[in-house]
Amino acid sequence: MNRGSTAYRSLGLGIVLSGCAVAEMTPDVRRNDASANDRAAPADVQSPPMDVPVPPADTGVEPADSGTGPMCGAGETSCGGRCVNTQTDAMNCGACGTACASGMACMAGRCQATCDMGTMRCGSSCVDTATNAMHCGACDMACPSRPNATSVCMGGACAIRCGAGFADCDMNPANGCEVDTSTSVMHCGRCGNVCVGNNGTPSCSAGACSFTCNAGFGDCDTNPANGCEVNTNTAQPHCGRCGNACPVPTGGSATCSAGTCGGTCPAGQTLCGTSCINTQSDNMNCGACGTVCAGGMVCSAGRCGAALPTRYTQTTSTQPFLSACTAAGRQTVLTSVDDSTAATTLPFAIRFWDQNLAAGAPVTVSSNGNIQLLSGGSTLTSGSIPSTSTPNATIAPYWRDLVTSTSGVCIATFGTAPNRQWVVQWQSVTHYSSGTGPLTFEVVITETTNTIDLVYGTMSSVLSAAVGVENTAGTLAVGGCAAMATSCAPASNSRVRFVPSP
Repeated sequence: MNRGSTAYRSLGLGIVLSGCAVAEMTPDVRRNDASANDRAAPADVQSPPMDVPVPPADTGVEPADSGTGPMCGAGETSCGGRCVNTQTDAMNCGACGTACASGMACMAGRCQATCDMGTMRCGSSCVDTATNAMHCGACDMACPSRPNATSVCMGGACAIRCGAGFADCDMNPANGCEVDTSTSVMHCGRCGNVCVGNNGTPSCSAGACSFTCNAGFGDCDTNPANGCEVNTNTAQPHCGRCGNACPVPTGGSATCSAGTCGGTCPAGQTLCGTSCINTQSDNMNCGACGTVCAGGMVCSAGRCGAALPTRYTQTTSTQPFLSACTAAGRQTVLTSVDDSTAATTLPFAIRFWDQNLAAGAPVTVSSNGNIQLLSGGSTLTSGSIPSTSTPNATIAPYWRDLVTSTSGVCIATFGTAPNRQWVVQWQSVTHYSSGTGPLTFEVVITETTNTIDLVYGTMSSVLSAAVGVENTAGTLAVGGCAAMATSCAPASNSRVRFVPSP
């Protein structure tokens, strides 16, 4: 058919015949075409539908960055002034401006209708809901933000990752990482690490424990695990401060009180400087520390004199009867016995005749009415004084063959230093041969003055006995009877005193 046919020109339509396409032509085109009736028609080229974008061929080479957009991270491309991942961005899939059609997602730089295994489509993206914090477990299930933490998705469940210096010590994700481990004394450096403040105030700085000791305490072993372990108010090796050891006085013991060093001495001695001194007999500290006896003088009974006492003088006594058997802290010995002795010690230092006896010196108490100083302990039923035969250094208030009662012999100390009195009391004893009595009597020795009193209570059926004091050699004695006789029958409620003399 001739293309110039009037019938087909009026239709204005393109018709495909035998593989040739015919398009509508304007009058001017027709005039030009009339002179070319014998020219062949162009081959038919089929075009894709206009609503389906065709991505460019995949060459394996990332599109070049034009350099006009922002600097993007690895795996990102600048598209329209923002950084995108053309492998997953549905608006720029594979290349900038290549948008995926509605209902499709961008995967590996290609628009696809379904997501890869292990991912699911959320909006226009394929995501792994096991790890994606914006779609955790399901699409649009974003993990909430928590204090001091980064929200993460693990196994499809929201979790938190604590920031540096913080921890979730209560295991409650709802309040985030609630503990500042750099400052918390209960969780210092890590959860559960409690800072110890034994006798001090604990603190935590930069995740490490420290403490400030309370007044009067110190960390002397530098071991923070036990805090401030030393009481510097009382500890002798660390008195007042760590390492300040108190010196031990000669003859005594070191003490620490209120953080100040001191010392204690045996009974009858006084701390003078760094030594324990018997101020009753020390010429350089006579009666008190620093009191020096002048040349030629000696210290006796705490007083400087021309000569030391070497003997006793009998005198009238005003000493009242002291009940050792009812005294607090008493010692009771020799209950219901015959011809027995008991050992005890002097509670304070004394001068006996010409001998200085220290506190703690041994004493033997006999059931037969006498005490023996440094004699070894004799149970003789009777004797006379003086006598070089043992016992010697004897004080005899009523030396006879006696039997003690259930009350026995009571020993007690009365008063306070330097004026104490030591009492040995025989309570309700009887005569061995006749059983007569009762007889109650005692010896009283006074500290500092060194006086000896023989004091009598009830003396029933009294007989003659040895009474007085004998020296350590057994060569001298002063009787306690009239005219200083050494044998008599003491009356009830009587008393006699022996005073040291030069």
